This record gives sequence, C-alpha cells and structure tokens, in this order.
Amino acid sequence: MFNTIIGSEQDAVLPGESNSGKGVTSTAVGDKQALDVSLVSGSTGLETTLLDVTNQAAGTNYYTLSMGAYKNLSLSGSLADADGVSTMTVEVTNDGSTWIQIYGYNWNTNTVVNSIATASSTVDFVLDYENLNFKSVRVKLVNADATNTFKIYARQN
Repeated sequence: MFNTIIGSEQDAVLPGESNSGKGVTSTAVGDKQALDVSLVSGSTGLETTLLDVTNQAAGTNYYTLSMGAYKNLSLSGSLADADGVSTMTVEVTNDGSTWIQIYGYNWNTNTVVNSIATASSTVDFVLDYENLNFKSVRVKLVNADATNTFKIYARQN
C-alpha cells in the first residue's frame, strides 16, 4: 500500500497558505516513490507529480492521494509503451481497504471513461473528477513490460 508522509507539523501547508519556505516534501513508504507536492500560487489547489518515470518494471503500481478538504481532482499526462499494453484506472475509498474504480471525464475525447490504455503507442490524457466525497483516491497503473514512459500529474481543489 502506498502511504504519504508529510514532514513535521510546522512544514504542513494548509489550503490557502503559501508553501514558501515550508519545505514540504512527500515520500512513499514501501515503494520508495517520491512525490513533488506544491501549492498552486494564488489558489487553494494542490499540484502533485504522481509519476514521471522511464522504463518502469512490469507490474501493478498504486499512487495514492489523500483528498482531505479537497473535492475535485484532475489528472493529466501521458502513457507510452513501446511494445506492450499499459492501463491506468482511478479508484476511491473511505476505509482504506475497499477500493472502487470510478469514471471521469476525458477532455481529450469528450467522453466519460473508467480507464486509459495504450498498446504499443503513446496516449495523452486530461481527466476530470468532480465532487469526490471520499477519503482517498489512488491511480492504479498496470504495465506488462519495462519499455515505457509514464507521466501522471494531479491537481486537487
């Protein structure tokens, strides 16, 4: 399971605050995936780099966000797999043990989708999820091989 740890209480950035000089960092326990977390200047949104990697080993990987006081989520990025299939889905939970896959609006295709997949190609995506009244959201990425490049960026507000 992917856990997010934010530094000391003095380092925490609350909605509406600036992260200037706070040194906020976020680190995953278990899979050693580091997140770049920053407050969007002039707003109450939170931007996160969930994944920016090349040649990720085959497997199923999870990238979890605590929703806190945020209710909206947008995801953007690209999935590139040179010679296999990679699939991304989004799941939600309130209890941390039961995860349910959800649908979101895909701005690239003007459709509602519950997954983004690429098969020996590159797919760009911009997904929107509104009024999420859940404790946590996670992005699930399943890839068949290690010939790939994945970029997933999140914005909560």
